Amino acid sequence: MNMFQADLAFTAELIAIGVGAAFIIWAYRSEGAGLVLAKIVGYVILILAILTLLCTTYYATNYWAGGYFKTPVGMYKSQQMMQKHPMMMQRMQKMRDQHMKKMQQSRPGARPAQDN
Repeated sequence: MNMFQADLAFTAELIAIGVGAAFIIWAYRSEGAGLVLAKIVGYVILILAILTLLCTTYYATNYWAGGYFKTPVGMYKSQQMMQKHPMMMQRMQKMRDQHMKKMQQSRPGARPAQDN
C-alpha cells in the first residue's frame, strides 16, 4: 500500500509539472490581459511541484531502503495488535461470527443457524 501511495503522489506531481509548464508556455505565446497572472501561477505551480517531487522521491527512497515497502501496512499493524491485545482479537472474532450468523439467517430460504 505504501508503494502505491508513493506512486500516486509521484504521478500527481508529474501532472502538476505539466500543468505549470502549460501555463507558462501559453502565457508566452499569447497576447492580452491576464498573461502576467498566468506566468506567475505557472511558475508557482512548477516550483512547488518540483520541490514536492524531490521530497516524495527522497522519502520514498528512504522508506524503500528501510524495508517499509516489503509488506502491507495493514498486515503489520494487525500482527502488532494481535500480539499486544489478544482479548480484543477474541472479541473481534466473536463479533464477526455473530455477523456471519445474521447474514446467513437473512438469506431467503436459509435454514436457521444453530448456536454452539
